[in-house]
Amino acid sequence: MTDTKRILITGASGFIGSHLVRIALEAGMEVTVALRPSTKATRQPEGVHSIQLDYASEEQMIAALSAVRRQDGFPAWHYVVHNAGLTKTPNPQDFYEANAENTRRLCSALLRAGVEPTRFLLVSSLSSYSQLGSRDGIIRITDEQKPTSQYGRSKLKAEQYVRSSGLDYTIVLPTGVYGSGERDFLLSLKAIKDGINLMSGTTSQELTYIHGEDVARAIIFLLHDGRAVDNSYLLSDGEVYPDHEFGAIARELLQPKRRINLRAPLWLLWIVCQIGGIYARLSGNSTPLNPDKYPILAQRSWRCDVAPLFELGWRPRYTLRSGLEETIAWGKQEGIL
Repeated sequence: MTDTKRILITGASGFIGSHLVRIALEAGMEVTVALRPSTKATRQPEGVHSIQLDYASEEQMIAALSAVRRQDGFPAWHYVVHNAGLTKTPNPQDFYEANAENTRRLCSALLRAGVEPTRFLLVSSLSSYSQLGSRDGIIRITDEQKPTSQYGRSKLKAEQYVRSSGLDYTIVLPTGVYGSGERDFLLSLKAIKDGINLMSGTTSQELTYIHGEDVARAIIFLLHDGRAVDNSYLLSDGEVYPDHEFGAIARELLQPKRRINLRAPLWLLWIVCQIGGIYARLSGNSTPLNPDKYPILAQRSWRCDVAPLFELGWRPRYTLRSGLEETIAWGKQEGIL
């Protein structure tokens, strides 16, 4: 008998997932990563196990999960963290299949295979909320969820599946996640380094952020806290940053030769996003600016209340400044900045 906690992580090869594997190992956990059958195996840290799961096939998952069922009465995994998902696609309907239906099938397969974990943690998104359900402009976990994007609606559907699955669960909903390894975020930093800080809308947008490593640390923290069972938590570093403040910090760290601030009116961003959507459909390649991204750019505030998480005793390691320093250093190392 051992006190070592076993954890299964989906989406381990992605940005948040790679942080999660590292932090789980640091916490002394026995880590297994789920790989899609079509995924080329990537080098994992020493001691990390793997299992092939086809999220589109519940029967395949049942067979694979049944094969690791333990006979000693202990769970195959104490914790399952479902982090795999889709954040952009040329076809918005893909969001529902990848984010919602895959979650439903995984929850069902865990139960039918007899490998029910002591906790199932879903990584959702603040996009499953919006200011439309907020009473005072601050998004709270108790607000009515009124997502404005297809991505956000698919994440909300996944949350609903988890809540009705019969599993003991925790759901985390990070705001804008950044850090080393997040290449889309580096596009905005590269523009600032090239001298142009492009902001959304003619009025200031209030933004919230959390570093990818802090998302991973919050997940491990919540898995060890029994108070988090059957509860959901918004994740941010607890601060609010006007868009011009983000640009000022980035410029100070990047030291560009030019410093041009541009505010794109929402009508222009809408047109650009529509063009991006047409290009994506014709080329089959997703683009950072697309119709589903527009509601996120248009919302003037992403303030969110993280008091419920802070009241449990968790605190972020990174401020926006220290997080940007780390991200920029990585971007320079990779030759992107």
